[in-house]
Amino acid sequence: MSWFKIKEKIKFYWQAKNAHGLHSPFVFNFYISVKAIIKRLDFILKNPNGFSKKENRIILAILQYLKPANTLILSDEKEVVNVWNTILYDKSNLFFAQDTNTIPLKSINFDLIILSKSLIDNQKTLINKLLPLINNESFVIIPHIYASKIAISKWESLLEEKQISVSMDLFFIGILFFRKESSKQDFQLRF
Repeated sequence: MSWFKIKEKIKFYWQAKNAHGLHSPFVFNFYISVKAIIKRLDFILKNPNGFSKKENRIILAILQYLKPANTLILSDEKEVVNVWNTILYDKSNLFFAQDTNTIPLKSINFDLIILSKSLIDNQKTLINKLLPLINNESFVIIPHIYASKIAISKWESLLEEKQISVSMDLFFIGILFFRKESSKQDFQLRF
């Protein structure tokens, strides 16, 4: 791990909250439920995606809790597609697109959209293209949001979008929600 990532991880853990610091019922229930699922998980993916075993367990627990039926993997990186295909195998109907111009034109609302961090350069255009594809319970995962200063900057500018009501920064991934009943809130969660 580079010095940059070590410094960012220390800063993250200093600011991040656990269940005791959460005042949103939605985020509190998410956190408690995912923690409970993590304890019950037997299956652990080996490290095919740059995530640790602990991080893979957290991702699997999130997927078990939120149960996405239809998933869009939006990435121009073949290894990203392969990794998420492995994680989501038999858990969701998978659809793939290399960019926002090649999104499958079907009348499907996606419960989960996984974005490559390279695709969040123009977040306004991205959000406008994603909104017709999602429903109130949909969520977006962006992996490796602390990979570089540029990745952090893209993540922070994405959080400024008013359509994103809840964001969860888990250091190794960022999760975005578009819930109409939630007010704008950003959380850093420590698992």
